[in-house]
Amino acid sequence: MPSEIPLENISSSYIYDVQENTPQLPSVSYDRQLSSEFASASPAYLEDEKPSYDGEADDIEVEEEDEEKEEHDEHHRPRENQERSHSRKKKKKAGKQKKGAQVAFPEDLMHMKVEKPAELAEYIKRVYTILKPNQTGSWLSVKNLNYTVPLPNGGVKHILKDISFYAKPTQMVLVLGGPGGGRSSLFKILANVTPIKGSTIEGDILFNDRPINPVNHHRDVSYITQADNHIGLLTVKETLYFSGECVLPPYLSKEVKEQRLDILLKLLGLSKAQDTLLGDEFIRGVSGGEKKRVTVGVDIMRGANVYLLDEPTTGLDSVTSLEILSSIRALAKAGKLTVLCSLLQPPKEVFELFDQILILNEGEISYFGPTEEAIPYFERLGYNYPEGLNPAEFLQEVCVVPDDYCDSHSAPFHNGAEFGDAFKRAPEHKEIMKVVNNVDYLIPPEITPVDNVHEPVFAIGFWRQLELNMWRSFKITLRNQAPIFSRFFKNVLFGLIIGTLFVNIGFSQASVTQRQGLLFFSLLIEFYGSMITISDLYVQRGVFTEQRDQRKWYSTLPYFIAYLTPQVILVAIDVILYSVTLYWLIDLQDQEARFWYFLVMLYLIEIFGVLVIAIVSAVTPDSGFAAGIVPSFFILLILASGFTIARRNIPGWWIWLYWASPVKWGYEGLLINEVWGLTFSCNPNEALPPTAIANAEFGGAQVCRYNTGEDAVRQQNFSPNFWFRWIDLAVVGAYCVALVLAAFMALKYKKFELKGESKVAPERKKSKKEKQREQKVGDEVQIDVKNKTEGLEVYGSYLSFTDLRYFIKGEKGGEKQLLQGITGYIKPGELIALMGPSGAGKSTLLDVLADRKTTGRITGEILINGKPRDASFSRYAAYVTQTDIMFPTATVKEAIEFSAMCRLPEHVAKEDKLDFVNKIIEDLGLTKIANNITSSLSLEQAKRVNIAVELAANPQMIFLDEPTSGLDSSAARKVMKFVRRLSRQGRTIICTIHQPGDEIFKMFDSLLLLAKEGRTVYFGDIGENAATVLDYCKALGYEMEEGRNSADFVLEFSTATNKSAESDKDDKEANRDNSSEVEEDLEVAESAEEEERIGEEKDSEERREQEADESKPKKKSHHSDKDEDKKEDEERDDDDEHADNNDGDDSAEEEDDEGSGTSGVRHVNTVEEIVEAYRESDMASDAKHTISNPEFIPPDFKPPEFSGKYATTFATQLNQNLKREFTALYVRRKGATIFQFIRTLVFGIFLGTIFIVLRRDQDGARNRESWIFFSILFSGFIGFSLIPNIFQERATFYREQASGSYKSTTYALSLILSVLPLVVAATLIYVFPAYWPPNVEPRHTWTRFLFFVLIYLWVSVAFVAIAQFLASALPAEGIAIFVNGIVFPFFTLFAGFIISRQDIPGWWIWAYWISIVHYAVEAVSLEVVGGLNFYCKPDQFVQVPLADGTFGQYCPITTADQLFEQFGLIHVWKWIDLGYLCGISLVFYLLLIIAVA
Repeated sequence: MPSEIPLENISSSYIYDVQENTPQLPSVSYDRQLSSEFASASPAYLEDEKPSYDGEADDIEVEEEDEEKEEHDEHHRPRENQERSHSRKKKKKAGKQKKGAQVAFPEDLMHMKVEKPAELAEYIKRVYTILKPNQTGSWLSVKNLNYTVPLPNGGVKHILKDISFYAKPTQMVLVLGGPGGGRSSLFKILANVTPIKGSTIEGDILFNDRPINPVNHHRDVSYITQADNHIGLLTVKETLYFSGECVLPPYLSKEVKEQRLDILLKLLGLSKAQDTLLGDEFIRGVSGGEKKRVTVGVDIMRGANVYLLDEPTTGLDSVTSLEILSSIRALAKAGKLTVLCSLLQPPKEVFELFDQILILNEGEISYFGPTEEAIPYFERLGYNYPEGLNPAEFLQEVCVVPDDYCDSHSAPFHNGAEFGDAFKRAPEHKEIMKVVNNVDYLIPPEITPVDNVHEPVFAIGFWRQLELNMWRSFKITLRNQAPIFSRFFKNVLFGLIIGTLFVNIGFSQASVTQRQGLLFFSLLIEFYGSMITISDLYVQRGVFTEQRDQRKWYSTLPYFIAYLTPQVILVAIDVILYSVTLYWLIDLQDQEARFWYFLVMLYLIEIFGVLVIAIVSAVTPDSGFAAGIVPSFFILLILASGFTIARRNIPGWWIWLYWASPVKWGYEGLLINEVWGLTFSCNPNEALPPTAIANAEFGGAQVCRYNTGEDAVRQQNFSPNFWFRWIDLAVVGAYCVALVLAAFMALKYKKFELKGESKVAPERKKSKKEKQREQKVGDEVQIDVKNKTEGLEVYGSYLSFTDLRYFIKGEKGGEKQLLQGITGYIKPGELIALMGPSGAGKSTLLDVLADRKTTGRITGEILINGKPRDASFSRYAAYVTQTDIMFPTATVKEAIEFSAMCRLPEHVAKEDKLDFVNKIIEDLGLTKIANNITSSLSLEQAKRVNIAVELAANPQMIFLDEPTSGLDSSAARKVMKFVRRLSRQGRTIICTIHQPGDEIFKMFDSLLLLAKEGRTVYFGDIGENAATVLDYCKALGYEMEEGRNSADFVLEFSTATNKSAESDKDDKEANRDNSSEVEEDLEVAESAEEEERIGEEKDSEERREQEADESKPKKKSHHSDKDEDKKEDEERDDDDEHADNNDGDDSAEEEDDEGSGTSGVRHVNTVEEIVEAYRESDMASDAKHTISNPEFIPPDFKPPEFSGKYATTFATQLNQNLKREFTALYVRRKGATIFQFIRTLVFGIFLGTIFIVLRRDQDGARNRESWIFFSILFSGFIGFSLIPNIFQERATFYREQASGSYKSTTYALSLILSVLPLVVAATLIYVFPAYWPPNVEPRHTWTRFLFFVLIYLWVSVAFVAIAQFLASALPAEGIAIFVNGIVFPFFTLFAGFIISRQDIPGWWIWAYWISIVHYAVEAVSLEVVGGLNFYCKPDQFVQVPLADGTFGQYCPITTADQLFEQFGLIHVWKWIDLGYLCGISLVFYLLLIIAVA
């Protein structure tokens, strides 16, 4: 080991002991045919492998393994490259460095200010120079890549076809392509994240001339996905901190990591939101754009060499997108990174950041090469580049709609295959193949690549993984306080209930059965108490799967331990609260050891339940399955525990379940622990036989059934040994250990698709008509039914808003203002853009205008057609939300039809509505996916469907929140052309938009531009070619540089970040110079010879860049001629000024001064000054004057008036909701429904066969009551499984309610009516196998059987009503399941079975009278068991000692009335019982309707 640097010599620096542990892990060849093991991308032996190498001997071992690895890789390289690899090995050996050297970070680096890309470049350059002085980056080579996936119909679909390209360090490659082009699939393959199991990959993928090594490929390649998989209960900073700690080298100090985190927060624009929760569907958190930035940030923290960014700017405005990608470019240049990035609508400034461009079309390459050569290539093919068009838009669309860019409107190439063949014949493709076939053309011969290929699987060791997961797990647990307090409340509540129910239990005969009941019920409480955890793992599973399998931040074990640890602690608190509350109230055994035994046994039983739920959650797709499986499994274990039916009565074929049930061992242990050593006595009314019979037949002699605790133990057929309780405890503990292992294995090996991954649908040949229609989407909209069908006319609406302000409650009290005095208007036929940077309040303003805000305070005036909004507003207004919320089980066509059927006027014929729907489907290009389920759609498809659903209502006013977010430029252009045509039909449309292309921006008529904090910067016409708004900006000193996207420019104007074209140009030159300087500094070689060689190459490269720069003006022929445009703009300005003079505007001369030349320019430098300039402008006063002008709304404008909120009748709404709910429950969720039936059948068979052929002896009498009790209990489990369904539909219900689709009553009734067939069918499936085999009613009377069916049906309906009410009334799924878990055992406890009516204290008797289970058990008992006689077997007689020394025999139960008396049943109440069940069902259904409303 080298000597260490003395600490005293560098006292002013930060010292780090850099141990580069680089063991050579086993190499895995790149298999062509993906096996199931490769598809998982996480070999089992890797999960727990934690290599650690220290000392010189270990370094030697690593070197030997490296040599073996190199030799192994020889077989995977092209033959012509093998000789090259031998020479590299020699250089690598010669250049090996000793490990263990210490590295110092200077003070100035630790306190370096990093806020701009140039500063980031300098920072990264210095950090990489210190930490990775030999870093070279990664060269990527892809040759003849083909990727196919299996289809459900047995065929295959070709996703990628013969893909070949390459990428070099410091380069950024832009990947473009339309939907289905294969961009995400390519990224997943490059990241070794196989999208679909059973896929086939062919071709060569080499990183630094090596095939992919699945062991540690993730250390070198970072894949940033489209989906934002995060934990909503963590803040932005905590999420980024966790990612950094998982991926950064452990030798970095806390200060360095904090510095990196702060820099990242600044660069991503997240500093203000760093302490805000990320949020999810039910937790308010950061915006969608901020969440996307977090997704980018979590992987930027990693020190990878290759970054694959899949649409990282979706949801971000163009200014923020440019800032982030400029930072990534600086990072790439400084850190020698290779970056591949797919973008949907890149602005021109973003497009120019990229060095190379890869265009994918239907899985084939249409072009790959330098960015500046892409347009000339397509011009050679015969396509015309329109002047002034964003190059990215042209390149995105030319392969999708090629006819639009040909003079003859007959393009030479039309599809991916034709474009692909053309490119393969081009010289550009020959150059690609030359490079990928010979590595010397890709990697300079003098460079030996240094990358992370030899790094271990994980950046941090097991104990650090465990520490971080524990930190995160406790953060999540403690923030999710509602379930914590709920479970604590439940345990205290039931502790008090049971404690006061059995208070001072005493030592009478009744106390024996009461002890048995309370101990058994205590087990049930803790057992079912574990069900509150049923949704925990499902919520985190997507995040866990991504972080473990894709990012490989940690292995399964530390996550699993961290997941269980809070549960273990919370369960301990649960049991302590419950035990302490009831134990001393009841006056159970007061020995300390017995109390602790009681507590530990209950603890282990609840842990058992938690582990069962963890296993089920790990192997089932959603919580609906778990909610159905877990309670059923629990009740099987409970039934076989020995409390319900003694061991001696269990048939041989079920005895194994008795021994396997942990509840049996838990109950036996608790019973022995409690009653052993106790002596019991008889009250006068408890002695046997009763006094009257004893005096008449036994000479007054009486006995007690139980004299000691041992008698009670024997009566249950349990072991009559006190020490056996330890066996019971050990068995339950062993079960828990076994389940821990089972849960770990389930979590480790069972894999599910990540959120956001779409399924591959079978390919379908398009008809000629469909192809023509798809070409016309957006260009020729056919939805023009004006004056065609009454009720489908288009007339538009006049919207005005004056001095609009919006306030919300501040975090520290008071109010926070989000909108500040906004005034504007929009007329029919106009399309207005609502723009501004992140935090400007665009979506907030849209929500306020669309009447979608349910909280906060709104001031100002909003008028529709000159009148305030009323209840009928939703009849003619539609709101397309940014988040695409649709009914999860409906198809695309069903979703659109539902909207049309409910929201179009009742008098419009059904045929006309369906025709209207079909036109919408065709014009939005949804024909191909019309039968796809909405939950399986891609982001782009879901966006179009969301628009279609709202358009189906034929709205006159449409509010669209970022309709192009998530769409590529071609799809965005189509959608916005479609929207523009809708406005030209006379509709009033206002639309927020983030990153519009220049063409899209100029489609709008007007612009409402907001600055941060909801302040107006501009409101007025955009003008021809945006001339009006650009002139306004120019008058304030902000002039747009020639060739820029005007939309991006006005966004920068709203932030005062683009003072003038000249200053902007200077900044760009400075950044370019800085990047060049960074790139030069980072390419200094290790030796003088290499340095000289690289210097020569650098000079050559700079000459080529200079030549390219000089040639750029010549390529202006591909762009617009700006001189002619300037003349046209000046002519328009003159016309506008002339019109202003004719209007008599006093400020015309002043405006002329401001708009012409520089002498009249008013220079403003801050956002505040820009806002003030608008307030003082004539534009602002004109807006107020227009709104107040009586002629704002023409006198002849007579829109129809609506009398109410809803367009259709109650019957129509109910019919549509019923149709949808029936389809969801019995068609789309048929797997869960079939499972319900199977579960019901299995339980019915189990109950019928475990109580098979009940005799009429003493055990048979009691077992009949047990059978009745548990047969009724099972009816409650259907309700449990319905709760998740309602929560899945809740978001859709909220959206449809706000849009006025239907009355809430119709939805509630559809929930009720749709589930009734399920309840009836489940009842019939259950009652036959459950009723007849036990011979409960030996007379075999069908009327008694039908009465049992009727009772079971109604009690099932009652429990379903309760579950549906709780799911509708409570805020979260877990809480609803939890509360249902309180109601269910409460009714069970007071059913008269655990404790009989006569033993219930007076203060709890009311609970007995409201218990649903009590009425059901009583009704069935009286009808089915009533009238039966019973007998005693020889060993069942009570032996009564007589005076003569002999024993008389007494049979305790000989009639059904004696049995009923023990349970406190009332003979004449069976019809009252039925009436109560009907009544309680109706009450909860009424509460359900109220809750939904």
